[in-house]
Amino acid sequence: MTDNASISVPMIKAHLSTNIEDKYDFMLLESVDSTNTLAKRLAHEGVKTPLVIVADHQSAGRGRLGRSFYSPKTDGLYMSVL
Repeated sequence: MTDNASISVPMIKAHLSTNIEDKYDFMLLESVDSTNTLAKRLAHEGVKTPLVIVADHQSAGRGRLGRSFYSPKTDGLYMSVL
């Protein structure tokens, strides 16, 4: 992502090689504790799936096996698929 670029669903879909607009819903967040934690919480609440959760920043990102994951703002896109 470039400096001060904002994330949008059309921007994401424009860069995908498959036609998924009818298959996946997207949740775009500026900041979240962890996309994975949010995905688990939403799954327990029965949210419609499939859902792609995308954030510009995670304050408590988690990697594999529960390891902490450094995810600073504007340095990447952080996502989980439910």
